[in-house]
Amino acid sequence: MQLSKKESSLIEIFLSTKKILTAQEIADNLRISTKTVYRLVKKINELSSNGPVIETQTGKGLSLNYKRYLKVINEQENTQEDNAEGRRNRILLELLFKSPHPMDIQTLYEVQFVSNELIIKDIEKMRETVKPYQLAIKKKRNLVSLVGSEKEIRHLSYKLISMGSFLTTETYVVNDETMNSYDADLITSLLEYIEKMVGNPIPYPYNVNIFSHIYILLSRFRKGKVANPEVSKLSELDGEEKNLIQQNQEKFEIAKKIIQRIEDYLVAEIDEIEVFYLFQYIMASRVSTNENAQAMTNESEEVTILALHLAKYLKAELNFSFIEIIDDASFLEHLRLMLYRSKNGIIVKNELIQDIRREYSEIYVALQKALDDLSSEFESLNISDDEIGFLVLYFAQILEKKRFQRRVLIMCSSGVGTSELLKIKVQRAFPDLDIVDVVSLNQYKKNYEKLGKESFDFILTTVSLDNKSNVPSLLVNFMFTQRDQENVAKLLEGL
Repeated sequence: MQLSKKESSLIEIFLSTKKILTAQEIADNLRISTKTVYRLVKKINELSSNGPVIETQTGKGLSLNYKRYLKVINEQENTQEDNAEGRRNRILLELLFKSPHPMDIQTLYEVQFVSNELIIKDIEKMRETVKPYQLAIKKKRNLVSLVGSEKEIRHLSYKLISMGSFLTTETYVVNDETMNSYDADLITSLLEYIEKMVGNPIPYPYNVNIFSHIYILLSRFRKGKVANPEVSKLSELDGEEKNLIQQNQEKFEIAKKIIQRIEDYLVAEIDEIEVFYLFQYIMASRVSTNENAQAMTNESEEVTILALHLAKYLKAELNFSFIEIIDDASFLEHLRLMLYRSKNGIIVKNELIQDIRREYSEIYVALQKALDDLSSEFESLNISDDEIGFLVLYFAQILEKKRFQRRVLIMCSSGVGTSELLKIKVQRAFPDLDIVDVVSLNQYKKNYEKLGKESFDFILTTVSLDNKSNVPSLLVNFMFTQRDQENVAKLLEGL
């Protein structure tokens, strides 16, 4: 089942609202007519082999049959139906790998079975695709070629591979074509070598990044004629780049040994600058070595400023505090790598981006705005949708944790000692509870009685309480017995 952009947008409305909608509500949302809505619904249902995906509820409106939708998505992922965009991407990837060598058009399209008229349209579409990358497609008689800088050729190659490739447990497939098994084995062994040398696995999506980079490198040197880049020797790197190598010698040596193995595999000499390019990908991945790699000049300060700005901006936009994220070492490391990727034009692909944008749309939009505001303060701060999606997950984790973390106020008649003992026992039995405070009865009446749900979700008290607040309270023994623990568990289930 292959959906058009409008059909996909219609489905997205149901996924985000999760309710019955009238045709007029859908039409208003998509800014189309109700007639078009019914036409799209009919088209979607006709494409489904599992029965109607969108059902009509008599007298109510339209609803999404979620189980059938999931079956359709599963079929779509497994069948990898051929389509015009997919065909053009496969052709374009072949031209990128062969660049600047010209290819015979009939050879390119020999298994496509399309008309000459459609081939001409394809070439025009591909010209539009490559234009933003300062690349050009040239056609002379029956020959077609792609020309441009090596850097942009690889950027576009990576984008096309990330759009059309997938990995199974047994085979690697790129744009519907099974990868040469020898290439796949080599790249897999090189990734394993990196992991062995750094002492830990390369996490997603960085493993895909490095895999794709090496695959493109193999394809370019085997099929095309790699155009000499502006910098071809390590001696031609600028001072900052040389300093980065010096500070991270262990990772640089890993990159050097991998390029040497690729040279042996290809039986060809590769420009030494490729060592630095691979080194950049390793640096941009979440892998660490035994050496204490130093950040580039002002990098730590940049990361701190960015983290603080994002936390403050999201608090203002969403009225929810994310301030603890500035002390999250994992988040700060992600920001550091993100800034490095942005500066060096390294792309990452986020397979969950659509789901993230749908489930956490407010966080996503707020982060977009925050990063736009910072663009003037950071050099080359060009953060992609995929990168923003990864950032969203860090903030969403805090949101979800706080959303479901129950706040409890612990209170005794007067003795602080018994209150503290109760606190320790509660923490041990329910480590996920957020203990707001430990107070006496007088302190409660003075400071908390009027606050209620603004500050806590329930009260644990060792003294009978004439509760005037709008939150539940539970009378417990200061020893917090097994029966008390069972009563708290029941109370939490009802909140």
